[in-house]
Parts: sequence; structure tokens; C-alpha cells
Amino acid sequence: MIAKNPGITVIKAKEVHKTGVDGVYQRLENKYHSYDAIYVTIDIDVLDPAFAPGTGTPQPGGLTSLQMIELFQMILKGLPIKALDIVEVAPDLDVNNITSWAALRLIHELFAHFSK
Repeated sequence: MIAKNPGITVIKAKEVHKTGVDGVYQRLENKYHSYDAIYVTIDIDVLDPAFAPGTGTPQPGGLTSLQMIELFQMILKGLPIKALDIVEVAPDLDVNNITSWAALRLIHELFAHFSK
């Protein structure tokens, strides 16, 4: 499905680890700078289970919370984000609400950006 939709870009944690947050953002900016509107979906299991244990498919080797926040801030600042969802948060599996807090932080970043 992704291959048939070249407008969809999937960023995997490995790419962030390899090229850094700045490198991944540059890739996104180069591709989407001329768009009028962008829909972003964040699968919370992109975060390492140390930062998001409350998901059905934990992914060791994922991003840190700081990497995710920094990348998300860059995306909000530089690209025309018009819609967003955050998926795969599983409260019943969430130790001390760590995953929920990570998702909430991203939502706060979104609200802070649009309240300026």
C-alpha cells in the first residue's frame, strides 16, 4: 500500500538513529516544503519501550522521547501540519502512564504551536 502512495513517507527509528533528527527533518522538508497541508500520524511504538511501554507492539531500539519531541517541534515549525493522530497507546499495558504522558507531551506541543 505504501509503495502505491508515493506521497506517504514512513520514517523508521533506525533512520533517525542513523541520520539524526536534523537529517530526517531535512528529508521531510525537502519533500513537503511546497505542500499546503500535511496529515501526520505518529505510531507511539516508534519510541523505545523504555519511553513507551504501553503499546501492543513495543519496539526495542526505538526513539527516545527527546528525539521524538525535537523532530515533532521541527515538523510543526517548518511544515504545514493541518491534521494529526497518535496511535497505538494502550493504557491497559502502560506502566505508570509513561506512554500516555509521552503522547500527551506531543499533543501539548501541537497546542502550544497553534496557540502562538
